[in-house]
Amino acid sequence: LFVAAEMGNTEFLVELIRQYPDLIWKKNDNEQTIFHVAISHRHEGIYNLLHEIGSMKDMITPLKDLKGNNMLHLVGKCAKKKRLQVISGVALQMQRELLWFKVL
Repeated sequence: LFVAAEMGNTEFLVELIRQYPDLIWKKNDNEQTIFHVAISHRHEGIYNLLHEIGSMKDMITPLKDLKGNNMLHLVGKCAKKKRLQVISGVALQMQRELLWFKVL
């Protein structure tokens, strides 16, 4: 479940959540949901699933991990270098990070 969130396997997660809706509440060893993990790795498709689960998103978004970070804190952290290398140019990287912050 969490490996799929880390890798950005949206289709797999959609199918799992359809079959087992309670999986959205599952937490890993760091007390993070799949949405926390997806945000940390900048996978928009998985993050966008939050909008499809309705009012439950209001209960998931404020959840904090072991370090006291909620989803907004995770967006504020710099993306992994590997993820930023996909985008050429520092200005474009910064623009992409700002978009992430605005979306959340």
